[in-house]
Amino acid sequence: MAMQVPIEPFPEGTVLLGKYRVERLLGRGGMGMVVAALNVDLDQRVALKFVNAESLHREALALRFVREARAASKLRSEHVAKVIDVGKLETGLPYMVLELLEGCDLRAVVAERGALPVPVAVDFVLQAIDAVAEAHQLGIVHRDLKPANLFLAQRGDGERIIKLLDFGISKVQEGLDESGEREATLTSTTAFLGSPAYASPEQCRSPKDVDGRTDIWSLGAILYELLTGRRPFDARSQAELLAAVFLLEPLPIRVAMPQVPAELEAAIFRCLRKNPAERFASAAELAVAIAPFGSGQWNRCMDRAVRLAGYTVPPPGLPAQGAVAPAYAAGTVTGVHAKRVATSVIIAVLVGVLAAVAVAGGAVLWAVRRHEAKEVAPAAVVSLSAPASSVSAPVREVPSAAEARSAAPSASAAPSASAAPSAGAAPSASAAPEPKREAPRPPPRDRKKSLLETRQ
Repeated sequence: MAMQVPIEPFPEGTVLLGKYRVERLLGRGGMGMVVAALNVDLDQRVALKFVNAESLHREALALRFVREARAASKLRSEHVAKVIDVGKLETGLPYMVLELLEGCDLRAVVAERGALPVPVAVDFVLQAIDAVAEAHQLGIVHRDLKPANLFLAQRGDGERIIKLLDFGISKVQEGLDESGEREATLTSTTAFLGSPAYASPEQCRSPKDVDGRTDIWSLGAILYELLTGRRPFDARSQAELLAAVFLLEPLPIRVAMPQVPAELEAAIFRCLRKNPAERFASAAELAVAIAPFGSGQWNRCMDRAVRLAGYTVPPPGLPAQGAVAPAYAAGTVTGVHAKRVATSVIIAVLVGVLAAVAVAGGAVLWAVRRHEAKEVAPAAVVSLSAPASSVSAPVREVPSAAEARSAAPSASAAPSASAAPSAGAAPSASAAPEPKREAPRPPPRDRKKSLLETRQ
């Protein structure tokens, strides 16, 4: 038998508001706690949710508590935990009366069973999409979708159903809810809203500048974990986790889980695109993309999401690539986030262009120098290594007129073999004149001019 956890400040058996008798503690968190109670007037078991007494001085927390009740009460989906009543105790402590759910959340399911079969995981997310699609249609962004907020409840007939919990940090799209409190008031008191492991990059950057596509990211992260048993982004510290969300891509699912269809993996990774414009534009589009991989039992959730978004149903299994949900067409993504994205893109393009120019310039300079080296190197090698006779014929010195007359043989005398070598024979070393090394050879025009002067 499980040990009973003490309930403070409401011990077991305490009757609140004259009709709710406390039975047991269901859960406790940083903001408050939830207990099971019996409505003695209706003989109906309910859940009572309270804000911690020490949190009452934090106005933003009290406002979020009221917002959760109002947001959840607007939704008619069977996949949202029903809000029955809301108010304050005699001590001023806010409370909320909810339907009592029997079961456990998906965080506990994954911890116990690990990776789930594909149809089971898809069916769970389709049911969550039913609730998220209606919230988005009403202009409500949940901002804290995670396995711990998806409760697997068991109905009286034994059927298991997913219930979406905790709209405490939800955002009203218009930025002004019925209580008159602006979104900036509720988000400026804390550095971060949501759970970093399931929050989109834009939500990590600025929680109040998000639209419904941040919930699309979270749904993709949840489905990733249900199929693999691990989170898409995980780290030892929150700083490392945020860095992974901004900079890294999740490990491919099919590497470890080849039974997951490639099309389903592609749909999940589309949810996890860093740029919101590259994700599914609505929960309905995501439902259409993943429904073919479910059991078929919860396809009515896809049909309802499509009707709420105002889409015509695409062919089964074919995700709508180009559609943009009307609720997001003029969303906040076109504001501050769009300017940041545009600036980042421009800087990246400029850096890329400069890098390309530098590389191209270096390549051209290298090619020119290589070409010049090829032209100069052979001549230098020949002049230094080749023998003179193989490079060019020796240039004979032009004799003077007196030397020519004394050296000329008589007409009757035949030239001897030693004095008149054949034209093709190379001159011997004794007959060849010694080249004058001290003076350079005259250019061709100068030699012709010298010859003319000699003949004259």
